[in-house]
Amino acid sequence: MAKALDIEQLLEHSDWLHSLAHRLVRDEAQADDHVQSAWLAALQRPPAEQGDLRAWLAIVARGPARRTGRTAQRVVRREALAARREALPSTSNLTNAISAT
Repeated sequence: MAKALDIEQLLEHSDWLHSLAHRLVRDEAQADDHVQSAWLAALQRPPAEQGDLRAWLAIVARGPARRTGRTAQRVVRREALAARREALPSTSNLTNAISAT
């Protein structure tokens, strides 16, 4: 069973983890969410081996960032497929309509 992590040990990596999360998602609010998820994962399921905590935190932070990116890409594709092409009158039709009045 994995040994619980010391909160001070985690907080030593706080600035670095936030910087990583911000580079991954380029959005301050999402970066904060990913950092909180990483802290929660570290407290609930600490790494099995006492190795490089920073490397483990990077893996934990990258997972949600990848899922967020994939979700955003799917939304863009879905919206592009669902969007209707709006027919706009041609410039000549508009000019003729204005001239007729």
